[in-house]
Amino acid sequence: MHANDGTPGDSESPAMPASSTNDSSPIYLTPASTPPSSPTATPTGIPLGQLLPTSTITDTLTPTETDTGTPTPGTLKTLGRNLSEFGSNTCVLTDQNTVECWGFNQSGQVGDGTTVDRPTPYPVKGLSGEIIAVAVGGMHACVLIFPGSMQCWGDNRYGQLGDGTTANRSAAVPVKVVSGKISGMALGAWFTCVVTELGAVECWGHNDHGQLGNGTTTDNLSAVKVGGLGSGMVSVSAGTATACAIDAAQTPNCWGWGMSGIIGDGGETDRFHAAGLRGLSTGVNNISVDGNFACAVNIYGMGYCWGDNTYGQLGNGSLDSTLSPVAVAERAEYFYEIKVSANFACGLTAIGHVHCWGFGDHGLLIGAGKPCQESAYCTPQIIGGLGLAAALSVGDMQACIITNAGEVKCWGDNRFGMLGDGTKISQPPPGVFIHL
Repeated sequence: MHANDGTPGDSESPAMPASSTNDSSPIYLTPASTPPSSPTATPTGIPLGQLLPTSTITDTLTPTETDTGTPTPGTLKTLGRNLSEFGSNTCVLTDQNTVECWGFNQSGQVGDGTTVDRPTPYPVKGLSGEIIAVAVGGMHACVLIFPGSMQCWGDNRYGQLGDGTTANRSAAVPVKVVSGKISGMALGAWFTCVVTELGAVECWGHNDHGQLGNGTTTDNLSAVKVGGLGSGMVSVSAGTATACAIDAAQTPNCWGWGMSGIIGDGGETDRFHAAGLRGLSTGVNNISVDGNFACAVNIYGMGYCWGDNTYGQLGNGSLDSTLSPVAVAERAEYFYEIKVSANFACGLTAIGHVHCWGFGDHGLLIGAGKPCQESAYCTPQIIGGLGLAAALSVGDMQACIITNAGEVKCWGDNRFGMLGDGTKISQPPPGVFIHL
């Protein structure tokens, strides 16, 4: 992150791969026996809302795509339950109650006790308890532990690990700065936010653009409460230097860095307290925010995006940026969730297909599609060959899914081994299966 390229961050900080958001959809604190619901071949609905009927909705698949989600290289012993990525790292929570990570490891964010880049999955050290979910930030990662604690590892220069220090950790350490139980979490580039059991949102770490939401731009090693939010918050998401939350009434609010209209309130000013979205004031299921833009899915499975649109990442058929939400171009399916990166977005539909748009990296991210200009895809393009997906995440220039069979599959840039296949060879869709 460098100030001269329009991205917030510390110009003296070591270079970090361009950011991309982690878990933007709600993380619900439930025992492992009942993991958060996700799309299947037979849709079961969307958290906090209900989709319109989808029984007659179909989409066009490529001739080589099947709907089984079954991998061709054989059956693996360990399956994925939840995954997250940001920048050049990916972590997966497995059905064995372990977390495995891979990719860039400069600050120990793989969590294997080293700072050596890992092109294949490595177990995170120091974890204990029943793990509910994993989330990845700029150069740190955390897990949510039942019944309401957190453990984190990786970069800690701004205290974003929440252990009360600024020492990097290459293995998991307990979060100590939150009093009471935690029900949800989100990790930004250099900061961390949580939803508490009382429905408040608290954040800590870097605060150069007001992303902690406490009315200042002062970094904090301790958790501070986000101002401007009502009670009953149920989910939080975080990006480069912006964060958003949704309450039980499905009302969204955002705060922090405002460049290109990423707050969605009609302006480009940094917001030190939470602000509502113009034209999308209620009925929102989930939000994903990163770089200079954000996207949301409403209770009817419709997608909306706002902010920078240089590469068509708003998905509305144009290259014009907007200061408030605009509808993503119509498709034959409804969205379950949308995940955004610095310059592209992918949506997981209610029946398990993946559509991506924005920067296509000459086919590496989006594959065969219809760009509106070179490497810019202004409308959602179905990613063929994946089968049906149960979970989706996006990183700097890569994306991964968990298939209906529980296997992890990734595609895109692989310069730091972030695809997890043991190589540094980039792969276009449908990508490669990861052996956990």
